[in-house]
Parts: sequence; structure tokens; C-alpha cells
Amino acid sequence: MFKKNGFKIVITIGLIIIILLLGVNVYTNINVVNGINSLLNDNVNIEARLVEIKDTNDLIKESNSKIQTDTNTLVSNQNWEYRITYTNRETDSILSLNKEFDEFGADGWEYVGYVMNDGINARYALFKRPK
Repeated sequence: MFKKNGFKIVITIGLIIIILLLGVNVYTNINVVNGINSLLNDNVNIEARLVEIKDTNDLIKESNSKIQTDTNTLVSNQNWEYRITYTNRETDSILSLNKEFDEFGADGWEYVGYVMNDGINARYALFKRPK
């Protein structure tokens, strides 16, 4: 009788171990499948985002090309006239220069910068406007 019962116990324990191993294996397989699905979804999302980035990059390149073309056209077709005015730190006040430069601006002149300097007091200011 012990042999029969012992055998049944061994078989039962073996079956329990097999069931547990299969259960762990099934649980592990489910987790692996879920992980793979998650990675695949992430990969699809990444690919979609890369397409968006590429499309945006293409739009930026196209816009920059158009801006460059427009700028080249504008610059190449624009003729300027220039005006140089003498300023002296000792004799010109800020108020008189402001008044003079405001008058230039009202006449369409745009300040470009100083083009010469005597190193002491005198400067020559350059203005330009479209012809």
C-alpha cells in the first residue's frame, strides 16, 4: 500500500511541479509577448515621429530656399543712393544730431554706420535709401 500511495504522492508532486513550471512559463510568455507588442507600438510611434520630423525639415528647407531666392531678388534689383554726413564730438550736441538724423529718417534715409573716424573728434556717418 505504501508503494501505491508513495507512487501517487510522487506523481502528484511531479504534476504539481509541471503545472507550476507551465504556469510560470505561460506567465513569462505572456509578459514577453506584451513586451514585444509594446516595443512594436513604440517603434511605430518612433517611425511616425521621424516622418513628421522629416516633413517639417523639408518644409523648413523649402521655406529657407524661397526666402533666400526672395532676398537675392530684392538685393539684386535694389539700387541705393548714399549720403555721408560729418559729425564732430566737440561742436555737435546730441540734440542737434538727433534732430539732423530724424530729418534724414523722415526723408527716407536709413543709418548704415560710421565709415570714417579721425581718431579724435570727427566721424562720418553713412546713410542710404532706395533710389
